[in-house]
Order: sequence, then structure tokens, then C-alpha cells
Amino acid sequence: MTKRNGLLRLAIVSALLCAGAGMMPGYAKAISSTTVEITTDTSGDQYGGNAGSSGDATYNTLTISGAASVSYSNGYADVYGGYTASGNVNENVLKVTTTGTIYGNAYGGYTRNGDANTNKINFSNGKIYNILYGGRTEKGAANTNAITISGGKMYSSVYSGYSGNGNVTGNTVTISGGTIGGYVYGGYAIKGNATSNAITFEGGTLSSSLIGGYAGNTGNAERNKVKISGGTISGAYPHVYGGQADSGIANLNEVEITGGTITGNIYGGQSDKSQATNNKVTISGSATVIGTAPEEPLPASTLGSGFIGIGDSSRTQPASIYGGYSNASAAVTGNTVTIESGTIYGSDSDGVYGGYSVRSFHAPLSSPTGDVTDNTVKITGGTTERSIYGGYAEAGNAIRNHFTMEDGVVGTEDAGNLSDVNEDFYGGYSQYGSANENTVTISGGTIYGEVHGGRAEGAWIGDNEYATGDAIGNSVTISGGTIHDFVYGGFAGNGRVEGNTVDISNGTVTGSVYGGGARESTSTVTDNTVRISGGTIGATNGYGVCGGFSVFGSTNKNTVTISDGTIIGYVTGGYSEEANATGNTVIMTGGTMNGMVTGGEAAGAADYNTVTITGGKISGRTNPIYDENFEAVIGSITIGVAGGYSYGSTASNNTVNIFGGTFGEKATLYGGYGTNSTNNTLNLFTKGITVAALDYFQNLNFYIPADMTEADTMLNVTGTANIAGATIKAGLQSEDVLRTAPKTLTLLKAGTLTTDANTTYGLADSLPTLPEDLANTVSLVTASYLKSEATVRLGDDGSSVIMEFPSNTNAWYLSKDTKLFAETRAAGAALVGNATDIAATTAYADALAAAAGETSTGFAPYVSLGGFNLRNETGSYVDTNGLTANLGFIRQYQRESHVDSLMPFIEYGTSNYTSHLDSGARADGKQHYIGAGLLARRDLNNGLHYEALIRAGKLHGDFKGIIGSLPSSYNTNAPYIAAELGMGKLVTQNTHTIDYYGKLIWTRLGSDSTTIHNSLGKTNFDFDAINSYRTRLGIRWTKHQSDKNAYYAGLGWDYEFDGDSKANYRNFNTPSPSMKGSSGFVELGWQSKITKDNPWAADLHATAWTGKQRGVTYGVSLARAF
Repeated sequence: MTKRNGLLRLAIVSALLCAGAGMMPGYAKAISSTTVEITTDTSGDQYGGNAGSSGDATYNTLTISGAASVSYSNGYADVYGGYTASGNVNENVLKVTTTGTIYGNAYGGYTRNGDANTNKINFSNGKIYNILYGGRTEKGAANTNAITISGGKMYSSVYSGYSGNGNVTGNTVTISGGTIGGYVYGGYAIKGNATSNAITFEGGTLSSSLIGGYAGNTGNAERNKVKISGGTISGAYPHVYGGQADSGIANLNEVEITGGTITGNIYGGQSDKSQATNNKVTISGSATVIGTAPEEPLPASTLGSGFIGIGDSSRTQPASIYGGYSNASAAVTGNTVTIESGTIYGSDSDGVYGGYSVRSFHAPLSSPTGDVTDNTVKITGGTTERSIYGGYAEAGNAIRNHFTMEDGVVGTEDAGNLSDVNEDFYGGYSQYGSANENTVTISGGTIYGEVHGGRAEGAWIGDNEYATGDAIGNSVTISGGTIHDFVYGGFAGNGRVEGNTVDISNGTVTGSVYGGGARESTSTVTDNTVRISGGTIGATNGYGVCGGFSVFGSTNKNTVTISDGTIIGYVTGGYSEEANATGNTVIMTGGTMNGMVTGGEAAGAADYNTVTITGGKISGRTNPIYDENFEAVIGSITIGVAGGYSYGSTASNNTVNIFGGTFGEKATLYGGYGTNSTNNTLNLFTKGITVAALDYFQNLNFYIPADMTEADTMLNVTGTANIAGATIKAGLQSEDVLRTAPKTLTLLKAGTLTTDANTTYGLADSLPTLPEDLANTVSLVTASYLKSEATVRLGDDGSSVIMEFPSNTNAWYLSKDTKLFAETRAAGAALVGNATDIAATTAYADALAAAAGETSTGFAPYVSLGGFNLRNETGSYVDTNGLTANLGFIRQYQRESHVDSLMPFIEYGTSNYTSHLDSGARADGKQHYIGAGLLARRDLNNGLHYEALIRAGKLHGDFKGIIGSLPSSYNTNAPYIAAELGMGKLVTQNTHTIDYYGKLIWTRLGSDSTTIHNSLGKTNFDFDAINSYRTRLGIRWTKHQSDKNAYYAGLGWDYEFDGDSKANYRNFNTPSPSMKGSSGFVELGWQSKITKDNPWAADLHATAWTGKQRGVTYGVSLARAF
């Protein structure tokens, strides 16, 4: 054999053996179901199945076992379960159980140009210096590949599914042991999407990051998941990502941690250049997350990257948790972090973020982008030593993010010194933008640090310029737990603070509570609210509750409402360190205040603030008094309640309303304390109030309660009460006080009472403006229009203010103008009474015309319309004008000696009225009725006729008028019933007829009770039923011009025997108008009749009245034969 032939044979053998081991083959062949096991040391690339330059490699297996090592040969030491240069690699397996070492890469399946699907690596022992790929393709998809690691040592990274230019989907990595020195990826796509890839980490040690799915370029990372139940993740870059994207979206990725130890950042989903949405992190079980502060600040080039010291594993890094994270000023939405148990250590630079958006370095701070919206952090247990943010926007806005805590511990305790607490907790936070509509909900656990519903930091931009960001509509709700620091509904460094709320029903807050707060901003802090119904607030008198707070701006229309709980410190509606506090409110219905209560407190003006107290206890607080430069303390003042409190300006137009409550022995009662105090008002609605001092009120109104007796004192001042120059008024809340007289009631009693010649006394003629729920609970007796000769004056002892009642209780009476109430009812009775005339006269005549044209024996329809303009004399008078309608049917029964008529009908009438009294008082309103009736009539052949009528319905009306000086109104509804009996004689002479008739008419308008509203409150009046007994005698002459037309005229006289209208308030009766007396009338009319040629009939008529009833009625009626 020649040397040349020997070399040829060697080449052929090498080619045949290259499917099992050796260098890269140069032929093409599909290969399947090949099994290769390596048990001894070898070198070069190793293959379970090798398809060469093209062809598929499927179902092949390579096992490396024993003590075998695979070393380099000519630069190659890779191992493949299946390999092809161009084709698909599917269902191949690589098993590594050796105690030896693999010096190259390891592939379950590899292809340069094709798909790599469902390949597996099982690694349980040995070492590998390079990378593990479950399935890798340079141009294709890598799907459902799986790597299982239970032992051994990997010095580099792990990729279950890897694609250079395709999607990676459904790939998995399961780690239960071993040591890994590099990254671990469930799926890695350089130019594609990474979807539904998963990593399960049960044990072992990892020195770098876990990434469920990574999408490079513009690909999206979606529905990837990392689940950690044990092991340790530490080293230079020990981070965990559910899903990570470069320029694409990170969406619906998840990290679940139930055990193990992690020393780096945790991301549910992260995108470098796009959005992170709907990602989730859940931590429970015995999980431990450890992070330490960097040894030196991060360089600007790595700011926001989550790590420092690239390539230097000896340096430490912060370790934060992110539900969703964007590094490109992009939107971060709908992400969640849930911590159920475990321990999460941290430092000042660590945090837990539902969503986090980092400002792109190219984004201008003046126009922030990258909103963080609808993200959530929920804590139900464990220990978390980090700040917490439902949403954090570095440059954009934080909107509708949430932090919820049910149990556990967050933050770190630092010797109980609030100023040393480093962690803070936010529903939403923005560094350069706004924080709006974020929420914090706390029902249990312990928190060390400040709590903010939303905070807009207003960070420094440069050249003494700060970013502008608002805090609007944020809220904090606390129903349990303990908070060792301040609580803010909303806070802005440099922007508007509006509409934020704090609700506390239980729990403990050792710091102060603010509905809204501002720092650099000069904008007004307004419409913020604190509501407290339980719990304890404050650790010392230096803390308290404030509706709205500002350093440089004013506070306006902020509110604090307290119904229960204990506050160790102050309560104020609004506070400003440098500006004004105006229009703020405190409402206290219960609870205990160990400090003072002020409506508004400021260095500037404290005006138009209000304090309303219905219950609870107030102890008061001693405050320093400063010199005019606010530098030296020159004295002190003890305040329990002050409507307004200013350190260096006016305190005017403030109001204090007291309905109840208890004041401590040192508690004082002040209207407005400042450099100038004017028009401050005290409204007292209860008795038995005791305070240490009374001052700075210019108006004092005592509204005497129903149970007040001569033995009671409304306001007792143990020290000095200064009412010099004040206006003192008193009024009754109930006429029960009047049941015994004479009497003297003590309104104010003082140890020392200071008055002067400008102090005035009188009766209260109005109620103050009160909160709506209280306004409906009080009224003045004068709201019932009672008049009195009671007096308010300085007591004979010189130390009291009293109210004296006259000895004759008849001195109390209803205003004569209340006759208007009854007079309106009289007008209503006249309205429904006159409807009887319409039905029995006009409507009957129209019905009769319709019946004349009826050829059948059925009912004939008719309609009668009319109007009126009348004045009823009642001792005064009522003017009414309106319209009436009567619609019905008539049926006639022809008998031998008579004709019977039966007429059912419905009726409607409406009127406007004006009632006038001799005093000039006037009332206006509207009334309308609706009802039905029946008329029966018999006409004898000899001209005699008689009739009976009954009708019933309901009258509705309203009233608007001025009684005394009080604008008043009410509505009324009452039933009515009426009846009529009549008899007459019709005499016929040629073309003339004369009808002589007489009638008895009864009308009853039912009783009613109504609530009358006026500017002093409301009161109930009762209206008696009105009975009208009326007779009428009359005559009507008719000229029958032809069988088509007729004219008529008539005279009549009415007499009313009763018609009195009565109204009363308890035992007090209004003056009663009466309609008793005579009225006369004259009528004229024209009729057209139904004929064979004309099926229509019409009636035009008018009636003029004089006497008790004056004016005119008129009408038009139509009937048609069918």
C-alpha cells in the first residue's frame, strides 16, 4: 500500500466516524434516533447525531458519563445532542453525568439555518467551561427546548432556547442543584420575540442573573416566568427577570419566589427602550432578598441599570424589586409586586416598585414622559427593609398606582427617632412629573417611614429651577397597623396639591397626618381632607393632624373630620409656615384631642376658617409667642379651640360652632388670635360647656336647647371671658323652653367678665351656615314665626349674660303675616268649589247639546273649557287666574213623563294666585286639581227639574312668600270632595225660556300637614279641613233665535255660610281668613246647536261677579254628534 492510498483510506474512515466525534463534517445527510455515549476522555466536537451541512437531526442522544472529559482539539470541544448546518434539530438529547470536564459549549440541538425545537439537556454532574444551549439556531425558531440541571459546575451561561433571528417560545430551565457562574435564560431571541419561556430554580448557586425570556432588537418579551423556591443567587450581577426586552415591550411576565436567597434586583418585566406592562412579582414562603448599598455612587453611564462594578464581583450593589421597569422614559402600566412572607433586606438605595420608569437621558426634564400607571405593590406578610412605591416615574407622571399592606413589617426601625427613618412608602411617586389618583391602603402590619398616597418631588432641574409636578386626588386609607412616621394624602415639592385624602379608622400613626402638603410651591394647597374615625395619632404634642400644609404657599378649603380616636397633638384645618390659611374647616364629633384645635393656622392671615364641635374631648396646648421678627419667644398662650390662629397677621371672620363635647381644665375658646381680630363668631347650641378662658370673639350667638332650665348654664368660663365690644344674641331652638314662665336662663357665666359700652345684646334672628348634616338638625323657634318680648342682657351680678322671659306666656304669638298660609288654602277651597258650578251648569249645558245630536242610545261625548280671573275677599284678599277643563259623556233616558240624564266626567283646573295682606305681606304660588264626578238630573214634562252631583279629587299647591322678614316656602297636597243638590222650574213662552233655580253646594278640602322652609330652618304647620256650605238662587233667560242659535242671560246670588281656613303651629293659631258672605253675578252667553246639517255645537259665555267673590269667569265649550 502506498502512502497516498493509506492517507485516502484514513480520510474515508474519518468521514464515516465523524457522526460520533471529530471535526466539522463536510457532507449532508439527515440523521435520526442515533445514540452515542462517551465514557472516557476525548477531544474535539462530539455529536449524538450529525446531519452535516444540511438535513434534519432528530431524536438523537449524546451521553457523557463516567469520568469522561471533552477537551480541545484544533480549537474545538463542543458537544451536541443533534447538529445540522442547515435544517431542523428537534427532539435531541444531551445527558451529562460525568465527573469530568467539558471545555467547550454544550447543545441539546444546534442548527445554523432551521428550527431548534424540543431539544433537551440533562446536566447532573461534572464541569463545563462554556455555555449550555438547550436548542440554538442562528436563523429560525427555538421552541420548547428544556435544560435540567441538578448538579455539577457551569462556569458560563445557560440558554434553553436561543435564536439569532427568530422567536423563542416555551423553553424551560429547571435547576435543583449545581453551581452556575453566568446568566441563565429560559429563552433568548436576538431579533425576535421571547414568549412563554420559564425558569424553575429550586436549589444550587447562581453567580449572575436569571432571565425567563429575553428579546433583543424590537422583539417583545411576553408571558415568560421565573420561579424560585430555593438556592442562592449572588455575585456581580445577581438579578432576576421574568422577561427582558431591548427595544420591544415587556408584557405579562412573572417572577414567583417562595424560597432561596437573592442578592440582586428582581424584575417582573423590564424593557430598555419601550414599555413594561402587566408584569408580576410574587414573594412568599421563606424567601430572602438581600441588597447592600454601593460603595461609591453609580457613574452616570450606568444610572438606572440596577448594578455597578461591571466585571468586578467584589463590589456590592443595590437590590430592588420591580414589577415592571422601563429604562427609556416609556409607559409602565399594570405591573404588580406581591410580598406574602419572607425577608427582604435593603438599604437607602433599595426599593420595591410596582412599576418604574427611568428617564431617558435624551428626554428634556421640562416636558416629562414615561407615565407609570395602574401598578401595585401588595404586602401581606414578611419583613421588607426597603422603600415601597406602587409606581415610580422618574420623568413622567405617576397615576393610579397602589400600595396595599395587610400585615408584616416594612422599613427599618432606628431607635424610634422619626428623623432617622430612611424608608418611605408611596402609592405613586414622580421625580419630575405629577402624582395623581394614587392610593395607599393599610389594614395591618408595621411601617417605619413616611407614607404618601402620591408625591410629586419637583426635583431640581438647574439654575435654581425646580420641576413642576402636581399631587391631585391621591388617598391614604388606614384601618389598622402602626406607622412610625408622617402620613400624607398627597405631597408636591413644586406644584398644585388638591383633592387628596387620608382616612383613618384604626391603627397608630406616631407622626403627623396631612391631607395634602407642599414644599417649594407657592400654589395654594386646597380641598384636601383628613377623616379620622378611630386609632391613635401622634407620639408627642409636636405632632398632629392637618387638612392642608404648605411652607411657602397658602392653604384654603381643607377639611379635617374627627369622629373617634386619640390625637396626641394639634388639629388644624389648614397650616402655612409663610403665607395664609383661609377657608379651612375642622369638624369634630368624637375622639380625644390632647392638643389644640384650630380652623386655620398661619404665619400670615388666618381668616374665614371654621371649627364645628359636636362631641369629643379637647385638652388644649400652650404655644410660644414670638417677637415681631419671629426670632425670640416673648411669652406663651394656651389654646384649646381657635377659629383662626395667626403668628403675625390677621385672624378675622372665623367661626366656632359648638353642639357638644368636653373641654379640659386648661382649654380656652378663642375666635381669632392674631395681630388683628375682627368679626369672629361663636355659635353655641348646647349647654354645660366649661372652658378656661373666652376671647377674640366679636359675635356670640346662644341657641338655647329644648332641655335648658334655670339651673343650667350654657357656657361657663372658669377664668376670664372678654366680650368687650361684642354683639351677644340668643334664640330658642324649641318652644318647649316656653312651657313655664317667667324664667331667667344663664347664657354665659365667667370668673371675670369683661364688657364695655360697645357690648350689645339682642334676640337672634338667623341661623349660621352649618355643615349640611347639622343644618337639618337645628332651627330657631322664630323659624315657626313666633314673636316674643324676651330680652338678653348683662346679669345683675356683672359676671353673667342672661335671657329673661316675660311673665305672660301670651306675649308669645305667631306673626300676623302667617295668615298668608291659611289664606292660600282658602283660595284652594274656592278653586275646587267653583268647579261644581262648571260641572252642574256649563258642562251640563254642553253635554245636553251633544245629547241632542245623538241618534243612538249611547253616551255622547263633550268637552268644556274655561278660564277665570277672580278676587276672593277674606278679610284681606287673594287674586287668582287660571284655566279649567271638564270632559265627559252624557246619556239620556226618555220616559213617558220625564227625561233622565246621567253624566260622568273628569275635571282639571289650574291657577296662579297672589295673596295680599293689609300689612303689605304677599305670597305667590300655583295650585291645580284633578278629579272625577257624576251628575244625575231629571227633567219633567211640566218644566220642573232636579239634580244631584258628587265629585272628588286632589288639590296640589305650592307657596312662596315673605313672612315678617323671612323668605318662606312650602308644598301642600290635600283631597277634596264636593256635592250639590238643585231644583228648578223651566217656563217656555214661544221662543223664550226662563229657568228659575235654587242650589245647595257643599265642598270639603281635607286637612294637611306640611313643612315650611325659611332662612332660619324649617318647621311643621298643620292645616285644618275647610268646609264650605253655599246656597245659590238664580234665573236664566234664553232666546232661541233659530233651531241653530240661542242667546242667554242670567242673574244669581250666592251665600257662603262657612269657608273659614285655619292653620296652626302646635298651640299657636294663625289669623283665619274667611269666605263667609254674599256674592252676586250676572251672566251672558251664546249657543249654537247641533242639527242634521251641522254635527257641532258650541257655547261662548262670561260671568261677572261682585261681593265676596269678584271678577270674571269665561269659557268656550264644544260638543259633537256621532
